[in-house]
Amino acid sequence: MRTHIPQSYFDLEDSQNHPAPHVARDRGVVLDDKLPGWLLAGLARAYRDVAWLTVYQPQFGNIVIASRSTDVRIGDVWQSTDRYS
Repeated sequence: MRTHIPQSYFDLEDSQNHPAPHVARDRGVVLDDKLPGWLLAGLARAYRDVAWLTVYQPQFGNIVIASRSTDVRIGDVWQSTDRYS
């Protein structure tokens, strides 16, 4: 799953009409768009039960911020998630 906000601004009130899509627990999630801090925190919380969760930082790549997988460690940095999709 990829995140994308078409406008440059996403209001907290608008988020009530856009629940986070379901992702199977054995899959990972990449949060890779410019996201407000409140939305990033909310999505991280919504996907706390998936296999792994990364946040894209342009200067580093995809940083693993949560993992339930023995193959993926918190703090790992990936330049691409192709091998994990």
